[in-house]
Amino acid sequence: MNKIFFLCLGVVSAGFLKAQTTSLSIETVLVHDGTVLPAGYTTYRVYANMTSELDFVSAVYGTDTYPLMLGCDGEIYQSTDVNYNFGNEVNAAFFSVFPTTEYDSWLTIGTDNALDGVNIQNTDGTMSPALALFNAGQGFGDECE
Repeated sequence: MNKIFFLCLGVVSAGFLKAQTTSLSIETVLVHDGTVLPAGYTTYRVYANMTSELDFVSAVYGTDTYPLMLGCDGEIYQSTDVNYNFGNEVNAAFFSVFPTTEYDSWLTIGTDNALDGVNIQNTDGTMSPALALFNAGQGFGDECE
């Protein structure tokens, strides 16, 4: 079975995409050879493609009718040393001490480290169950249980 590892997810929505989002694209960042992560893992980044380079994603959300979900047919890697929920929490200072932390899976809109000064807001009470599943490597959202 192929194992899928998501490093950074630009935007994923199960039900629909709105505004000027035209599609999603997936970029392979690294195919792991067993040096840090086991061989068979692949690091990907998922991006929302927009109509114009001036367009941007300002929110990602789900509703009762169209829930926000992220899933895969393999495993989503989560570092056991230091674990991040969002891109604005990523601190590269930990990478030399905890090498697997560099490949932890997390979600973001517009930032991939804590030094960017970007504030990612979330509804903590409603996000907690989905983040618990995601951090256990099971996907993100109620449908992934």
